[in-house]
Amino acid sequence: MKLVNISKRYDNKVIFDNLNLEIPENKITVIIGSSGTGKTTLLNIIGGLTSYDGEIKDAPNKLSFVFSEPRLVNNLTVFGNLEYVLKHIETDKNKRKEIIENILTAVELIEYKDYYPRELSTGMAQRVAIARAFIVPSDMIIMDEAFRGLDIGLKNRLMNYFIRLWNDNKKTVVTVTHDISEAIYLADRIYLFTGSPVEIALAEDVESEQISRDIMSNEYAELKNRIYKHFI
Repeated sequence: MKLVNISKRYDNKVIFDNLNLEIPENKITVIIGSSGTGKTTLLNIIGGLTSYDGEIKDAPNKLSFVFSEPRLVNNLTVFGNLEYVLKHIETDKNKRKEIIENILTAVELIEYKDYYPRELSTGMAQRVAIARAFIVPSDMIIMDEAFRGLDIGLKNRLMNYFIRLWNDNKKTVVTVTHDISEAIYLADRIYLFTGSPVEIALAEDVESEQISRDIMSNEYAELKNRIYKHFI
């Protein structure tokens, strides 16, 4: 997907002025930047949630979303929340049950399939939300600060669950974050947004296998330092 000459303003504030960037297919693209640098606005443009000037080439037809809050249906069980988004796609009840139980097994929640959202921890609820995004046959997953506000241990576990699902079904993913380590761990490609209107201060492909990334390595320490310099 290519965003060509994208412009967006709110009243007198110009967010994007002829922005151009490419989202590689079946890869994870991470947008990083300070607050107010248009990260969520970009997701809204890609998701068709706001107007803009310019062109999106090869736009996805079907999207899945993961937000910073799980946004589960409170009166449905874990199984019910997944079935809710799948039942209009897969009409065979037995096949639907198999798909749901397979993905719950992958995120280690099969024992909690009959629990309601209020009975889940924050991390468990977000695992359900991530599973929900993958269970729908979408062309792209959009993630808006999906790991925000979590302690470092929980964040790392959730990112590992996400990567596990992604390795089994390599959808195109676009996600935004403030966290440099998170960006480096997840990304195939990183865009660093700065300024107003937004400028792309860094655009870099991260050369490594997703499952074996080591953010403590010299390679990633160097990339982290290059990104960090734009925040100070």
